[in-house]
Amino acid sequence: MDYVRVEESRIVVALDFGTTFSGFAYALRADPNKIYTFYDWPMQDVGSGRPYCKTQTSLWYMAGSNAGTYQLMDWGWPASVNYSKALQSLASSLCDGRDTNIIQQFAERNLLFASNSNSAAGFFLTKFKLHLADEANITEGLPPGLRVEVAISDYLSALSKVVLKELRERFGSHICLDDIQWCITVPVIWEEHAKQQMKRCAELAGLVAGSACGSEDASRHPLILALEPEAASVYCQQKCDSLKLEKGDKVLVADIGGGTVDIVVHEIASISYPHKVREISRSSGGLCGGSFVDLSFFKFLSERIGCFSQFAIENAAEKVMIAKHWDYHKYEFDGSSCSVCLDLPGKLAAAWEAYDASRAHGIISPAQSYDEINLTEKDMKKIFDPVVGKILALVDNAIVSDLKALMLVGGFSSSPYLMRRIQEKFGERVGEIIRPPNPGSAVCSGAVTLGISKGIILARVSRKTYGIYTCKDYKPSDPYQYQTVTKDGRVFCRNHFDVFVRVDEEVPNDHSVTHFYYPLEDDQERIKIVLYSSSESHPKYTTEAECTCVGSFFITFPSKIRLGVEPSIVVRMYFGRSNIEVSAKLSNSGKEEKAEMLSVKFEKDFS
Repeated sequence: MDYVRVEESRIVVALDFGTTFSGFAYALRADPNKIYTFYDWPMQDVGSGRPYCKTQTSLWYMAGSNAGTYQLMDWGWPASVNYSKALQSLASSLCDGRDTNIIQQFAERNLLFASNSNSAAGFFLTKFKLHLADEANITEGLPPGLRVEVAISDYLSALSKVVLKELRERFGSHICLDDIQWCITVPVIWEEHAKQQMKRCAELAGLVAGSACGSEDASRHPLILALEPEAASVYCQQKCDSLKLEKGDKVLVADIGGGTVDIVVHEIASISYPHKVREISRSSGGLCGGSFVDLSFFKFLSERIGCFSQFAIENAAEKVMIAKHWDYHKYEFDGSSCSVCLDLPGKLAAAWEAYDASRAHGIISPAQSYDEINLTEKDMKKIFDPVVGKILALVDNAIVSDLKALMLVGGFSSSPYLMRRIQEKFGERVGEIIRPPNPGSAVCSGAVTLGISKGIILARVSRKTYGIYTCKDYKPSDPYQYQTVTKDGRVFCRNHFDVFVRVDEEVPNDHSVTHFYYPLEDDQERIKIVLYSSSESHPKYTTEAECTCVGSFFITFPSKIRLGVEPSIVVRMYFGRSNIEVSAKLSNSGKEEKAEMLSVKFEKDFS
């Protein structure tokens, strides 16, 4: 597709597409300080019971008439609510209305937050975003034939309709998609293939124009990808009025959500609003958010209740009920000596008592209570500490000297116990520890500012060493098996890692690195450029253990035979932005060549 330059959009909309919850915020470019956050989600009162700036990241599908096809029935809270109703209706028909308890049990048992929740009522999906993450341990598959990019684009398409309706109600019915520049937030730990796939999903959803977009109404303004901790940093600096930041001050922002922790350390480079910042150490993160405390809790139950693991497999409804009760206690626990009494479903109590009786030959202690379980302070810490310890380690590794503030956002940052542990460990090492108001909207609100105010992030620190697979003149020190000989008898060594940027190197936002490349053969008219990354600073060969192939692109040019001189290809790569960008051109064609931004194919499983 040929792109033409268009005027700046009237509105910037930031989408915080999350693993479990998603939301959006927006602002007019003409009034950038007035950022609106959306709260009026359909069926939120039924699905959640409380006002919140996000809706559930969920989809409800029915199987189509052909194998591997699906019809989207609903999304967000309505998907959860209406899918549950469909299950109850199905249960009623199967049970012929004879026993309302059986009907309810059937509905609850099938209301699983996973794609294997398949029945005549359809498929209910959540956490499908995890399929884009390299390190995610995905236990929930997608229905046969349903690709993750289809699920994500279906969700984004439905979300965009709510966005457009909201904008028209606020600014006028004339508002269309082409008035919008979209900004989607992404985790800092995502690799390039995941970012590229998210861009493709936005095109498939009809949000932005592109090769995958089939809509003529899509926005012509390019999609912006905002790194989540950077957006959170901007928000914190805006909302923490009591914190008087000056040039040279350093702040650490930790976005502690349900699934991931993302961390960035910024140095204030200007005191004008909004502050310009530069990253002073590489951003970091990990999969250790609040949902992993839930996993630890269920592991604890399995150790305390001998039959629980098997019971949970066979009785999903009861597991969901326990999870809801646990969620309340999880956000109440502050590390005090008070014990937690957790009521257990009657079905589990009966199963537990029968299990113990079978192992004790029918002799049960009268002091044993099976309808509740008491968790002492020691028990609660055993559940929390493995996850909290990982979070503390991530923050500890990121802390630098003379840190003015440690800022916490994200859902799990509201845990009193986590906050207490952070205060105990870092209280004397940093100037202030701050949790801003409305931490749930921190990322999408900050992303709006990033989308409107260009150049806030002056420089980033490269998380890896990036380079290109090349052939160089063969030397005796090179591995013999890498040797290759051209048609005219020249001897080269394959698999050399031609470094563009090194790990921990500061890269300005608009800085690019340029290298020149030449074909091996005189009749060659095409080169495949393959990108590699490494966690090492000075990789020599692309075959080293720490090297990973991350993407490729092709360059075509006239051969040396047609051109009369050896073609010289100049490749320019941008690393200081939120994602890698590449341009290339023939530098010695004898005429002015325009550098073309290339479509790099980033792949998770590249071969």
